[in-house]
Amino acid sequence: MKIDQNIKDTIKASVVIVTVIILIVSGIEIYNAVTYNEAEESYGFLKLAQTLHNDLDDNEVRDNFHNLFTNISYNQIRNPKEIDSSLNTGLRLMRDYKERYYSLYSPTEEMRAIKESLVDEGSLFLSSYSYLRKSWESKNNNDYDAYLLNIEQAVQYFNDAMDLRVQNGEELSQWKMKIEAELSN
Repeated sequence: MKIDQNIKDTIKASVVIVTVIILIVSGIEIYNAVTYNEAEESYGFLKLAQTLHNDLDDNEVRDNFHNLFTNISYNQIRNPKEIDSSLNTGLRLMRDYKERYYSLYSPTEEMRAIKESLVDEGSLFLSSYSYLRKSWESKNNNDYDAYLLNIEQAVQYFNDAMDLRVQNGEELSQWKMKIEAELSN
């Protein structure tokens, strides 16, 4: 009988402990729900994403790509090592540009979609420089069919990247204005 009473007391104590834990967890969740401001989180995300996006100068990227394209396409190569160096620098910059968005925390599904589009933009830029490198290597190996195919791919990826870049810039601005309006109310 003493053992039965101990078991009953243990069960009662366990129920009380579980109830207290549930109440604590529920209280924490309610506190988080009350203090979490999705608009502020989204605004912080958009502000950082826009800063990272605007950090890449459109004209500089366009000029760099165009100069490499021209030098490779029209045999305006004074120093092949200079082309290699420029291609490597472009590839590194585009890889860094793409990877900078991985660390962004997207507070909503809409913000996650924007983040993915920014990563896609970086991927397109990276692909354009990769194909530019392949065209350079093909031309050096006298494989003109591969050269033409690769240079065409490079230009297509670059144009797609620039188009997506404009779209992403506009979307970031629109979302930022929308969230600013929400926060001002």
